[in-house]
Amino acid sequence: MAKYTKKEVERLIKEINSDYEFTGEYINNATPLRLRHIICGNTIERTLGNFKRTQKCPHCQDGRNKWNTQKVKVYIDNETNGEYSLVSEYKHFKKYIVVRHNDCIDKSTLPFDFAIIDEGAVIGLIEYDGIQHFRGWGNNKDDLLSIQKRDEIKNNYCYINKIPLFRINYKSYNKLENKIKEAINWIRQQNMLKKSSLETF
Repeated sequence: MAKYTKKEVERLIKEINSDYEFTGEYINNATPLRLRHIICGNTIERTLGNFKRTQKCPHCQDGRNKWNTQKVKVYIDNETNGEYSLVSEYKHFKKYIVVRHNDCIDKSTLPFDFAIIDEGAVIGLIEYDGIQHFRGWGNNKDDLLSIQKRDEIKNNYCYINKIPLFRINYKSYNKLENKIKEAINWIRQQNMLKKSSLETF
């Protein structure tokens, strides 16, 4: 005879770790439960007692499936309370991703190239301004004005919301890694200044 109903097991799993959902049937305490890890999508089998002791996902722990696009989307959404969204594919931890602030809008939301996240909060943004930000695509003046309008919307958005924004000029492409490190350090400095005074950047 089962100790718990299926609904009770579902509730227990959510209370223990809401990153998992119960997908099978509950028979008894000795029979493993089928649990889907929401972050990576893989299914594990554990008895309720074992699950109470450890909720580590073996698929995520061994590094084979540490991050993928879906997990990065969920992470960014959770860590920023839906304020930012991933708009590019996640390929590898050394490749950059594109995020957008869901309130920064022209005709649609405007993506930022990089977001610096610290303890779940976006502390700054980085934009890489390619040659099109200065000449347009194919030296098209209308296109240039449209790009510059979107840049101005982003600049104003960051200013109004007191979000440090660091822009990297395309001429720094050969020093891009160093410029990104410089940007991250500058953003951290701006946040330290905000914490120590009421001054805005």
